[in-house]
Amino acid sequence: MRPKISCKFSATGWPQSTRKPEFCKPRSSGSPRLADNRTTEASASLVILLAALAAMNALSVEIILPAVVPISVDLSVGEKTAAMLIGAYFLAYAFGQMIWGLLSDAFGRKPMLLLGMTGFLLASIGAALAPDFNTLLAFRLAQGVLGASPIIANAIVRDLSSGTKAARTMSVLAATTGVAPLLAPVLGSGLLVLFSWRAIFAFLAVLSAVLIVTAAMRLPETLAQKQAARLHPKFIMRRTAELLGNRQFRSGALVMSITFAGFASVLTLGSIVAKNAFHIAPEAFGSVYAIAAVFVVTGVLLARALLKTRSLETVGAISMGVLGMAVVFQFGLALTTPSFPAFWGGVAVYMLAFGLVYPTFTSYALEAAHSSSGFGASLIGAMNMLFGFLSSLLVTWLYDGSHRAISITMVLLGGLAIAIFLVLHPRRS
Repeated sequence: MRPKISCKFSATGWPQSTRKPEFCKPRSSGSPRLADNRTTEASASLVILLAALAAMNALSVEIILPAVVPISVDLSVGEKTAAMLIGAYFLAYAFGQMIWGLLSDAFGRKPMLLLGMTGFLLASIGAALAPDFNTLLAFRLAQGVLGASPIIANAIVRDLSSGTKAARTMSVLAATTGVAPLLAPVLGSGLLVLFSWRAIFAFLAVLSAVLIVTAAMRLPETLAQKQAARLHPKFIMRRTAELLGNRQFRSGALVMSITFAGFASVLTLGSIVAKNAFHIAPEAFGSVYAIAAVFVVTGVLLARALLKTRSLETVGAISMGVLGMAVVFQFGLALTTPSFPAFWGGVAVYMLAFGLVYPTFTSYALEAAHSSSGFGASLIGAMNMLFGFLSSLLVTWLYDGSHRAISITMVLLGGLAIAIFLVLHPRRS
């Protein structure tokens, strides 16, 4: 029988060990630190903080969805032009993912998190005060580049655990990321009704400030060994080639990214389609979107439950089956003129599939990253946002005033994700 390991807790709430120091290092000067321990799951308090940080990206995207049409009116630009605020964020965030993952591998998780979040705070203030659309777009790009928190939160999870334990923690982060879309559009709609679209960016600034202070006080440093050499271009190219050359990483990352890209079509044009095709007011779109977002949370919670008793491979196969159902549903919708409940029901099924795919295939891919969890998570995040940006371009190009642009995009990208899974996913003999 293995002896129990007991840890005392410091005033900061993080563990200090009375035995087995390789599991819980004592606190050093400055911020609390955790040892390189990949055999246990993060504490509940740490998971809560990481979940809040991980939700910032989803919150930053979804909270402005109801504001796309009002921004187009207030700043005198077309609706398709205003929708660039979503795609531009995806593109900038793809670049930011690579920066912050590498910097966190080289200089530590905590300092880079605080630096990026501070930049995001300043960009949010600039967006709230933007006098025209071009200025707003520039600060939106800055928000994307400086949005470091989700990718570093993922890397911290990988610092602490692996396998199904990491997947279960990732599913909590994914559930929070799913709750953010649930609440963010409703919050955005409320801010539109009470104030204006500028209040949305002011809220992001205030929330960023709160998280910066909390992380500064409570977040431990989890990186066991800093690796500054990873900032060298040769390392970046070599490690990218190694990861993409690994069948497991390539399979998981592509399935995850392309599934997200189908979801991104709703983020880009959802409020515009709801208004023009189904006569849903922009102020009401937040509540409508929240109904479908419930299914993302359901998917990630279901994935967490399944991962307690089943392997990543098995849960991955289940998620592909649900995604296949969503693709078939959307194919039927693309051939008809459905009611809004029918159309939004199809969107909800796709969101359920995405909720299953996100924690499962992210953890599956990162299993192949080994010690480069920060870089691996960055590469996956960059792929997500890059494919999300391409999806934004595709759905905008296909848009004809009806729902079909979203349905066709989901069919194409969801079908592609399934095909990649069938071709690349390793099979057990």
